[in-house]
Amino acid sequence: MASTNTCDVGDDVVAAFKAFRKKNAEAGALILTIDGDERMVHVDEEIDEIDLEELAGDLPDSIPRFIVYSYKWQQTAERVSYPLVMIFYCPSQCNPYFAMMYTSSKHVVCNKLSLSKVFDLDDADDLNEEWL
Repeated sequence: MASTNTCDVGDDVVAAFKAFRKKNAEAGALILTIDGDERMVHVDEEIDEIDLEELAGDLPDSIPRFIVYSYKWQQTAERVSYPLVMIFYCPSQCNPYFAMMYTSSKHVVCNKLSLSKVFDLDDADDLNEEWL
């Protein structure tokens, strides 16, 4: 049976995600991109120790990205967790072809990586602690 997914997530992305998830860094990002010719999701970059404002400055102005972001959350004096969130970044001025490709692949990426907290972002300037 033919696949109905716009893009697929390779085993290399899943392996990179599992390694990233185990790091428990103060804050880090795993940035994923889609190769339009292969129609595959690939790891674009892994960044350790980056806050949201720095991450916002690194995002392209016209190309969408999937961002898996992990940060330290101090719940109580004794309890610390490192939640993972998916940020779907799709700038308003991006090419409609890429916007459609990323939008239609968002659920595939979330399901493959078992991410349930997903935030949509269309302006990198909005990316900060308060927004998250």
